[in-house]
Parts: sequence; C-alpha cells; structure tokens
Amino acid sequence: MELISVILLWLHLLAAVTWVGGIVFILYVAIPATMQAPEPAGGSLMAELAKRFGPLANYSITVLVVTGVFLAALNGLTPGYRLSGFMGLTLSAKYALSFLMIAIHLYRGLILAPRTARAEPSEKNALKKFSLALVKLNLALGVTILLLGPAIHVIK
Repeated sequence: MELISVILLWLHLLAAVTWVGGIVFILYVAIPATMQAPEPAGGSLMAELAKRFGPLANYSITVLVVTGVFLAALNGLTPGYRLSGFMGLTLSAKYALSFLMIAIHLYRGLILAPRTARAEPSEKNALKKFSLALVKLNLALGVTILLLGPAIHVIK
C-alpha cells in the first residue's frame, strides 16, 4: 500500500510541476521571446506553443484530479469525513483554489480563446490582455497551492 501511495504522490507532484512549471515557462520565457520576434513569426510561434502546451496542461489536470481523489481516499479523507483544524482549513483552501485554477484554465481554452480568435482587431488586444491576466492569476493560485501542500504536513 505504501508503494501505491508513493507512486500516486509522485504522479500528483509531477503533474503539478508540469502544469505550474509550464505556466512559468509561458509567462517568463515564451511570451518575452516571441515579443522579440518580428510579426507574424512571434504570433505564429506563440500559437504553436499554446497548441502544444494546452493538451499537456489538460493531461496534467486530469492526473492531478485522479491522483488527488485516490490520495485522499488512501489517507481516509472520504466524503463525509469531517475535516477540522488547520489541516481541514488548508485542504479546503487547496481544493477551492484548485477548482478555481481549473475553471480559469477551461474558461480560457473553451470560451476566451475562440472569442479572441473571432474578435475584431479593436477588441482583440483587450481580450489578449485579459487572458494574460488570467494566466498570471493561475500562476499565483498554483504557487499558493504548492505552498499549502507541505504546510499540511509540517504545521500541526
């Protein structure tokens, strides 16, 4: 049973690092680099990066949810379990922030990106800025979630 827990936790952490690390790469490496490239090359490169990272992020989210459910069950945190104290508050915050992060990711991909693609040039810039702000928010949420994980185990 311990080996299963180790493998599930490893997959969970690998998926978290992939998703949050990918956001860091996009914000601090890809976007600045593509802004240096002449148009339309910069825009084409960014579109290709987004096309490749989107599915990777989706797979990571799926792995996070599935492994999170199994890890919770293995630790006795089944539906109906009453969480209390610091652990309960921290886990609840992790779950809430995770759901928010997933919702933002899905909103950007399923609603905002198609809307931006159809938008008139005058509206397109504002939508791109809003999308970028959501990516930054997701990074902040992801970093916070990564902080809460160890806090559960260290602070009693």
